[in-house]
Amino acid sequence: MTAARALGNIGPDAKAAEDALAKAEKDDDANVRAIAKAALTQIKSDPNVKEFQVQGVLTAGDPFDKVRQQMYHVVHTYQMKKGTQYQIDLTSQWDNYLRLENAQGVQLAFDDDSGGFPNARIIFVAPADGWYRIIVTSFSPRPADPTRCA
Repeated sequence: MTAARALGNIGPDAKAAEDALAKAEKDDDANVRAIAKAALTQIKSDPNVKEFQVQGVLTAGDPFDKVRQQMYHVVHTYQMKKGTQYQIDLTSQWDNYLRLENAQGVQLAFDDDSGGFPNARIIFVAPADGWYRIIVTSFSPRPADPTRCA
């Protein structure tokens, strides 16, 4: 699970991991398969397309978030273009929390319930071309059920 989660947190050099992710998609663990599928979706995404969906899970096996300490988190990377507006929706059955960072790890935006309780939404205009980190976490300190980040 840890190795698959690490593969899910990859960025600009991700294409080199495609073979390992394809193998992880066939793993016995459903969470590993979901993470590998999400990572492959990210790698193959077109930065010119503004609609993009990732399905994932947040579990007690995930690391704690550096900002929302004691809350588990998962990172999804996405390439954005300067001046383009993006809407990032996080939907789940539990009270989620969404953060956005640049490639250097500087927080640029965060949200709890703008997508309608219990869902988060960030509307963001990218200040520069590059990779951004979409951080999925929870409002409460507990592992959760599957998520969908669009």
